[in-house]
Order: sequence, then C-alpha cells, then structure tokens
Amino acid sequence: MLTQVRNSLKGVVAWFIVALMILAFAFFGVPDLRNFAQSNALEVGKAKFSTVEVQREFDRQLDLRRQSGEQINRQEAISSGLLTRTLNIMKTRAAITEDARTLGLTSTKEMVADFLQSQDGLKNPRTGKFDQFILDQILRQNSINILEFREDVRSDLVRQQIFNSVASSMNAPEAFVTPLLLRAAETRDIDFIKITADDVGTPGEPTDEALRTYFETNAATYTDPEYRTFQVVILKRDDFQTELQVDEEDIRKLFEIRKSRLDVPETRTIIQISYSNEAEARGAIAKLNTGATWVELAREQSFKIENVTYQDLSASDLADARVAEAVFQAEVDSVVGPIADLFGNYVIATVVSITQGQETNFEDQRETLVAELLQDETTRRLLDAIEAIEVARDEGATISEAIAGVNEASAVTFGPVDVNLITPEGAIINDLQAGILREAFALQQGDESDVVELEDGSGYFMLVVEDITSPALQDFETVRDDVANSWIAAEIRKTISDKEQEILRNITAEISLASLAAEAGLETKSVALTKQNEAAELPVLLVDEIFLSNIGGSISGKSVSDLSSYVVTIKDARFPPMLQADLLLQLYQANAGQLITQELSDAYIVTLQQEVGVKQNDAQLAQAFGLGDE
Repeated sequence: MLTQVRNSLKGVVAWFIVALMILAFAFFGVPDLRNFAQSNALEVGKAKFSTVEVQREFDRQLDLRRQSGEQINRQEAISSGLLTRTLNIMKTRAAITEDARTLGLTSTKEMVADFLQSQDGLKNPRTGKFDQFILDQILRQNSINILEFREDVRSDLVRQQIFNSVASSMNAPEAFVTPLLLRAAETRDIDFIKITADDVGTPGEPTDEALRTYFETNAATYTDPEYRTFQVVILKRDDFQTELQVDEEDIRKLFEIRKSRLDVPETRTIIQISYSNEAEARGAIAKLNTGATWVELAREQSFKIENVTYQDLSASDLADARVAEAVFQAEVDSVVGPIADLFGNYVIATVVSITQGQETNFEDQRETLVAELLQDETTRRLLDAIEAIEVARDEGATISEAIAGVNEASAVTFGPVDVNLITPEGAIINDLQAGILREAFALQQGDESDVVELEDGSGYFMLVVEDITSPALQDFETVRDDVANSWIAAEIRKTISDKEQEILRNITAEISLASLAAEAGLETKSVALTKQNEAAELPVLLVDEIFLSNIGGSISGKSVSDLSSYVVTIKDARFPPMLQADLLLQLYQANAGQLITQELSDAYIVTLQQEVGVKQNDAQLAQAFGLGDE
C-alpha cells in the first residue's frame, strides 16, 4: 500500500497535497496507521459505527444500570458483558432498520408526535397532555440532544412495525403444553445392566498383521501434521519510544491548540417553564411583574420548583440553541422569554446563579500533553521504519536485509510448529499471537507477508515462510505400542457392542432383560427414574432416550467415560396427581409461549444479520475499551 501511495505522489499537485498533509500532522498529530486500514468498529449492512458511537451507546446502557440503583464502574460493566450486550443491541437495531428500508417502511412526523403524546411518562400531571419540559429533563439525564431523540423515535417506530409482528406474545396451545407438563412429572420404571470390559475379558495378543492393518485403517491418527518454519519481524510501538525527548516549545504549541477544549465552560443554574402557547407564557411573565414567584408559576403547572430548576448547565447542555443563547446573555434574576422552542412550545426562564468558567492551567496538562506528543512521535518513527523497510523490499531486499538499518527491529525464527503451535517434540510455543500464526499458515514456502497489524494493537509484523514439512505417516515401529493399545481397546469395545446387541435381540415378552443378564452373569438394577432424579451412572443422552422410548421397549447406549455399554428395558410410566393442574397448565402455556416467541425472534435476528452482513473490528474495540489482550 505504501509503495502504491509513493508511486502516485508525482508532480506539482501531488507535492501540494503532501505539504497540506504535513501541516495537518503538525497541528493534529500523526494519525495511527490502523485508521487508514479500518475506520469503523462495527458495520451492519450499509450502517457503519465508529468506536465513538459504540462508546456513546455503551455509556447510555451503563447509565441505565446506574439509574436502576446498581453501583457499578465502567470496568465492572465491561467484565459483566455490557459491551457485548451493547454491540448486540446495535447490531439488532441496524439489521432491522436495514430490513425496514428494504421493505419500504417509514414513519412520519405525525407518527412521532402521536407516539410522544401517547406516553404517560411525558404528560403533565395537571393537564394530562404532553409536556416538553418533562421530555427535556429525560433527555438531559440521558445525555441525548433533541435531534438525536427525534431520529431515535422515528427509527424505533419503523423497527417496531417489523419486530412486533415477529415477536408478538402468545400462549402455547394446550395440546402442545400438556405432554410437556406430564413429562416433567413423569416417573419411568426401568431395568438396566452395564456391560464392562471385565465382563467380556481381554482379547489375545494381536498379530503383526492385525496391528499393521489397524495402523493403515487409522492412518489419520498416526499422521504427523504439517509443520512450518517461519521468520517473523515484529515492530513493537513501545520500542520506538525509547529515549524520545519532547521539545518544550512543542508542548506549549499543543497546549494552545487543545486549550479551548480543556477549559471549563461557564455554567448557570436556571429556572425554566414551558407553555403551550405564547399568550400563556406572556401571562406568566405579567404575573411575575406583579409580584408572583417562580414557585407559584411552577405550582400552577403541577411541578415543584426543584423540578423546573436546572443546576450548573453549560450552553451546550440546553437542547434548544435559541433558549441557550437567550439564557446565557441574561443577567441574574432577569426574566427571559417567551421563546418558541423546537416543539412549538413557549419557554420563559430566569438565571438563578452564574459560575464563571475556568481556564486550563498549562502545568496541570503538561504530563498529558507530553504523553500525546510522545505517542505522535512514536507513531511517526514507527511509520518511517515501516516505510524504509517497504522501500528496501520493493528494491528486492529480503526481510532480514530490509530491517538491517532499523535498530528497533529484529527477526525471530519460529518452528517447526504445527497449526496449534506444537513442535514435533510435543512442546507448546506460547509467545506468538494468533494473527501471526494464521498469516504463516496462509502463505506458500518462500512467500513474504505484507505489513500486518498485531491483533492487540501493540505494533505490526511481517514474516517469511522458510520451510514447509508436509503431513507424513509416522513410522509403524515407532508407534507400535500405541497402535497395540488402541487395537486392544477397539477389540474390547467391539466385543462389548456385540454382547449388547445380542442381549437386545433376545429380549422378548417372555424373556426379560433380568433373565438374560443372569445367564450372562451380569447384575440387573431396577430404578424409578424421573427428570428431577436421574440415575447418576446412566449417560445423559441415554436418559433422554429412555423418556422418548415406548413402554415395554428396550434400548442401549454407550458410556462416555469408559468402554462400557448399557442395555435398558422401560417397564412402566407413571404420572403422579398434580395439584392445581389448571393453574399449572396456564403457567406452562404462558412460559412455553414466551420461549417460542423468543426463539422465533432470535431466529429472525440471526437470519437477518446473516443476510445484511455484520463486521466487527475486535482489535479497534479492544483498544477503545482498554481490553488489552482479552
């Protein structure tokens, strides 16, 4: 990529572009290389979300948990899975929105207005009508501006048109639920036997021919995997920061650039009341002029004074720019308004107090600014090193030759190792990232990779595949003992299986499992089996099959822990009387209906996401949320 960019920068126009880029880097810092490769943390169909947007949604979800009374910090929320839940919410919303767009669904301004006016939580308790003031409070508490909110409502209404049709609640049919209810309380009386290796004896010593035949039949088991040896160059970002020094003048220049964003803005505490028309608002001002108080005006609107008082707001905290401009030009105790807001209401306000803003102190920010400049200079040095290496490689140098002039780079050889990082001797290589291994096994012998970012975001790497050893069948004599042990186990398993099938074939109405077991010298056990009290020694899958089999039938199953097999006869099924059967049936219908609805919804979402396509940049998210190597 760097070579293509370099080749394209020819001529006067190109150098003019380069000059602009240099100026931009001087003021705003060198951009991280990953930003050129991928600027989106999440893509769902045509919808693209940056890490900033993911962080904003995560913060909203975290605020909701805190508002519910949960004491949780950011890191605890991430550890509890809130980031995953946030990403799933964003994926689901975007996928349904994409589906709605495909279907041509939309929502009008009238639909948005009708929805807001229908919400009890947004109604004035005195008038019973929609109140803009209540909405403003909710938006402010959740850090959402009015334009974002209206767009969110519009999108939610569109999504609901689809999702409500898919996820509408239902009760499961009685015919569907009744067998489930009975099965939950059912008891099955069974007889069973267990046939072990001790019951069938040990086979004789295998012949050489038998072992070789087994070896050839199971060749895949005794075949060494493909091994690769490759040389890797890792350019760690931290290595390029060694001995870096920052010029004092550069620190002060950056401080001046950042200062406006670091300064604490002026804040004001205000009282604000909304009226549905201008006449009411002017009437309220007239009352103030004749001695009425803001407490009385608030009471007329069915609010306490604290409900219409906003503490320490900056100009950007007010959703309506016209209201903000008027309030922040007013003196303390003066009356502002009436002002027509975005929803057609009329606002009057007064300034209770003013807190002057504070300018940021250079010394307080110095450490942060130094770190930022060091990071920029580190990135520049890293990019310069990559560029130098790429230029050398373009001119025909090998990776080893290309890094000769880069002190921070060194080549390390790994291998031979297989795709699981296991050497032929059985040792495990632990100090290699998965992305490097994938790249090494994607290339052919002699191939060199491009510059690739490390998955943990700590730098970049490139590699060359030096040698590939193809999969090879192991020498028979070397693994002869392992083959013999496996042959013996297979023979025992076959003998047990033959015995199991022989007993199953001979069970009839006249010949019971117990009598056949007695003839074979096997112990028969009788158990009253329920779903709540499963026989501990029976395999789980076999228990499930027992409850699905016919009364009087016989089945068998293999042990999951050893070579044993089980043979079971189902003698009877019993259903105890159920107290409050009608109530239980209703509860089962409701619960089963919810499960069915949830499964349909989940299936719809999964299918929809597969259709529109979802891409998630885990490395970018890990860096944004400080997940490190997780």
